[in-house]
Amino acid sequence: MVSSLAEYIAADMVMSYINGLIDVAQSGAAGALDTEEENKHFRENLRQVRNELSQRVARIQVQQNGLGEFERNLSQLRQQLSTDVSDTMMSNYDFGG
Repeated sequence: MVSSLAEYIAADMVMSYINGLIDVAQSGAAGALDTEEENKHFRENLRQVRNELSQRVARIQVQQNGLGEFERNLSQLRQQLSTDVSDTMMSNYDFGG
């Protein structure tokens, strides 16, 4: 569970870092290319990269939601098991008085 959560956190950090790099590239290249057509092509490429990153983040979010649901179910099962064990333990101490 912890390793899965660490993976999601790491992926989020990487995506944020890449978005920052894209911002730097976009501002650094603004007007630096020779023609308007090159600038337009460069901006379009950056837009495509951002879209792909957004899609990947969405997939990670869906997986993370599934993991959260699994964790809630596991917690409920633990609680049920604890209750069942407690009831069994109490019945073992009940000496039919």
